[in-house]
Amino acid sequence: MGVLLNLYYDVLNIVSIMVNGIWCIWCYQVQSCQRSTYIYDEDKQLKLDFYPTTLIHSRPMPLILYAHGGGWVGGSRKNIPPAILAQLDRGYTIASISYSLMPKHKYPTPINDIVGAFKWIQDHHDELGIDPHRIIGWGLSAGAQIINYAAIQKNLFAGVISWYGFSDLVIEDANYFHRITRLLIHNYSNGAQPIITNRVNSETCSFYIVHGAKDRFVPIDQSERLYRALSKSKQPSQLKEYPNYYHGDWRLNYKSELQEFNTFLDLVSKADLLTN
Repeated sequence: MGVLLNLYYDVLNIVSIMVNGIWCIWCYQVQSCQRSTYIYDEDKQLKLDFYPTTLIHSRPMPLILYAHGGGWVGGSRKNIPPAILAQLDRGYTIASISYSLMPKHKYPTPINDIVGAFKWIQDHHDELGIDPHRIIGWGLSAGAQIINYAAIQKNLFAGVISWYGFSDLVIEDANYFHRITRLLIHNYSNGAQPIITNRVNSETCSFYIVHGAKDRFVPIDQSERLYRALSKSKQPSQLKEYPNYYHGDWRLNYKSELQEFNTFLDLVSKADLLTN
């Protein structure tokens, strides 16, 4: 009975990921958002899509640096959630980036790509019309892992929104991670056991973390570990757990969910500067 129940929840998680992916691609293809594509790493030809805010303004605006999910082996910068695109109408700009993927590239290369994209954005802030001191990281699943690690290891970002991401990629026992997740981590970690919770310090930015309790591919304990570590730091952070949400849950994009994301973004980006 336990095997069948686990299989049932596996299927629900896979369906959730597919629905969310289809919704993201539909938004990219259909929603009339202005965007420009740039190469931020000439050596690896890595690209980012820059979305300017839809608001009329005369001052530098905050930017969301977004990293997609996909188990470090797939996904695309075009898989951008509606919840993030909704921020364009609130005065935010977006940089959705491509980063190095397996099997060719492993840990810590994707994290270094985040650092490279961050630096490129800062170097081109005048051209992009953004405030280089108000860059917020936002990542999903594997993308959340590389955003989280870059934020804590390199002290990047004014704040981070982490959706169902990883914190410590240590396979403590055979049953902690899903077998698919264990395989991905084994290939991605490149012989290391990447841990981030022991790197949190008083300089670490604030995080807003969300995770579904029925996530089969990234245990909710990963977000709980990160939150416990952040709770000891100087900057306040928040963890919101959804009892009935799965991995990649599309319901995070519902308008009813956006207010808390909006509040966090406005707090860490000092949104009063948008209207002053």
